[in-house]
Amino acid sequence: MRILHGMWDGPSFRYEGPVYGVGGAEMEPKPQHPIPVWIGGIGPRSLRLIGRLGDGWLPSMAMVPPDEVRSKRGVIVAAAEEAGRDPASITWAYNVTVHVDGVLKDPDRAVGGSADAVVDRLGTLIDDLGLTALNVWPAGEAAEQVEAFAADVLPHLH
Repeated sequence: MRILHGMWDGPSFRYEGPVYGVGGAEMEPKPQHPIPVWIGGIGPRSLRLIGRLGDGWLPSMAMVPPDEVRSKRGVIVAAAEEAGRDPASITWAYNVTVHVDGVLKDPDRAVGGSADAVVDRLGTLIDDLGLTALNVWPAGEAAEQVEAFAADVLPHLH
């Protein structure tokens, strides 16, 4: 994380860490705006890294069901505060598989059902988990699901 941000920010970058180091690294052209680095890690070490240095957390619902998000988020928040960062500066995103008009075997690992049910469930996830972004993955026939999501779900989410 430090190497990426350092190479994006300055003309020449040096860093010597416990594992990796670079001496006089250059990268051109520089980005015109900051590039956020979101990390999907779910282990304790990754969560602490996100808190210290990450721009966002992007776990998948299939790997981290909603009832586990709060405790993992707490690890990130604690690490951010310990590093002197405002946890509100972190993007809280969630990869969610969605199947409009589909029946799911495990509703804690994906979202499905009628368009109204999908809207309600996604809204609940956003509110209950304090999410700032959703990354939606269509299930089933991708083109059909994208069209159903765009027409019947997305207009009702804000």
